Amino acid sequence: MLRKGWSFVNKYLQKDDLDVYLNHNKVSKFRKKNVKDGIKITYRCSSCKKYSECSFQVRVLFNSQNEIIVSTSDTHNHKKRADTTRAPSPVKKPCTETSPTSNKSNKRMTDSDSSSDSDDTSRRIFFTQGYQSKSSIRRTPRASVTELNKRAAGILDNISKVNNQHAEQEKQYDCVAVGYTTDHELIISGNVKQRFVDPAIGRKRDGTRYGEMGFSGRLIDPIIQGLAGLNKDGDFKVHIIQQQQNPNEVPTPAMNARDHAEMQILAYAQRHGMKIDKIGVSKPTCAKCTEQLESHDVAFKNDRDGNDHPKNWAEPNKVTVRPLQTIERQPVRVKFDTYHHNIPETRREAPASVLDIIEDIDKEPCAQAGTFKTYAGKYKKPRTRRVGYCAGASVAEASATAGIFGASASVLSSSAHVEGGTNYSAGINASVARAEAHAGPVQVGVGLNFNTGVSVGVDGVHASFLGMGFDIGPKLSIQTPIADVSCTIS
Repeated sequence: MLRKGWSFVNKYLQKDDLDVYLNHNKVSKFRKKNVKDGIKITYRCSSCKKYSECSFQVRVLFNSQNEIIVSTSDTHNHKKRADTTRAPSPVKKPCTETSPTSNKSNKRMTDSDSSSDSDDTSRRIFFTQGYQSKSSIRRTPRASVTELNKRAAGILDNISKVNNQHAEQEKQYDCVAVGYTTDHELIISGNVKQRFVDPAIGRKRDGTRYGEMGFSGRLIDPIIQGLAGLNKDGDFKVHIIQQQQNPNEVPTPAMNARDHAEMQILAYAQRHGMKIDKIGVSKPTCAKCTEQLESHDVAFKNDRDGNDHPKNWAEPNKVTVRPLQTIERQPVRVKFDTYHHNIPETRREAPASVLDIIEDIDKEPCAQAGTFKTYAGKYKKPRTRRVGYCAGASVAEASATAGIFGASASVLSSSAHVEGGTNYSAGINASVARAEAHAGPVQVGVGLNFNTGVSVGVDGVHASFLGMGFDIGPKLSIQTPIADVSCTIS
C-alpha cells in the first residue's frame, strides 16, 4: 500500500478561518501528533464509516511561527455506500417447560393452560412458560483504540499462561495486536513463543528452551477468552491469523520475532482488500511500526515510547500470513424471557376464607421452597368467581399443601393484593418471620407481622391495621402482631 500524497492548500493565520474551511469540507478530527515543527492534526471525512471508499483527509500543521499550514489528500468519494449489517426480522419461538411431576399432573397443567378464560394459576405449581426471542442486531459494532489495547494485553496474558512455563517474565518479549477494519471486523495476530525453563539451569545460564512459535490451534481458546469482553454478543467477524513459515526452513526465534504483530495485520489486510481503521497492541509500537501505521492512516495509542531502533523487523509486503480461524458474526442475539404463572401457597392474595376452602378442596399435594423470591401477576379463582392482582417478595419461604391441609413459613416477606368478584379485598402484608398451618376451617399463625387490609364479601368483613385485626361473619378471627387464630363456622 502506497504512502498518501499531500497537496498544499492554504496558509491561515486565524483559527476561525481554519474552522470555516474544515466545516465546509465536512471533516472530523482523526489524529493528533507532536512533531518537530509544531503540532500536526489529521482530519478525515465525517462520513468515512458510511462510505468506506472515501479516503479524503486534511492535514493541518500548527508551526512555531503561529502559522496554520493546510494540505489535503485525495477527494471525497461518496459513490458507494457501505453494506448494511442488518439481520432478518425478529423471530419468536415459543417453548414450554414443566417440572418433573407425574404425567397426569403435567397433562392437566398443560390442558388448563390452553384456555386463558379458565386458567387457575393457584393450582399449577412450578409451571413456567418462556419465549426464545431473537432480535436483530441493528447497531454497528465499534471499538476504541483503548479497548483494543486492553484486549490485546488480555489475550497475551492468556497465551502466556499456556506458553511460558516457569518463564512468566519472558512475556515482555512477545506481542499481540488486534486490528479493527473499516468494515467493522477484527483481525488478531501475534509473534509469540512457547518457552520452557530448566529449573536446574535457570534463565540466566541460558536455560530457556523454545517450543512452538506463533499462533496455533492450541491457542484459539485463550485468544477467544481474551476477546470475550469486546465480542460477548458476537457482534464482530473475527479473523485470527498466523505467520506462514517457509516449509523448507526450520523456524527460529529470530524469524518469529521479525514479523511484528502490527505488520502481520497490515499484510493480511493488504492481501484481502481490507482497510485497517485502528489497532491495539499489547505493548508500545516500535519506531518502524509507528511509521508504517501512520503512513497507512491507522489510529493507535502508545502509553510510553517503544523501541527506537528495532534490529529485527520486516515491512508488510515481506510478511507472509495465513488465516488460522475465522469466527463469523452472529446475525441475531438470543434472549430468553421466562414468565411464571404459578402463585405458591405462601403467597396468599387475600386472607384465607371459606372461599379458599371451596377452591382448594381437591387440590393435589405439592411442596416448594426457595430464597430471594419475587413475584407479580394476575390470578383467577374460577370456582368461586374471583380475580385479583398480587405482588410480593421474600428472603426465604417454604410451603406444603394437600387439599384443605397445609403449612408454610417465611422470613422477611412482603406482599400486596387487590381482589374482586364474590369477595372484594385489598391489603398489604409485611412480616419479619411467620409460620402458619391450616386444617380445613381452622388456621393458626405465629410471627411478627404488620398486616394491613380490608375485605368485604361472602366471607363477611375483615379489617386489620399494623398486625391488629379481626373477622366477623362466616369466618371469625382475632389477629395480633405476634399471633392469630381463625375459624370458619359456615
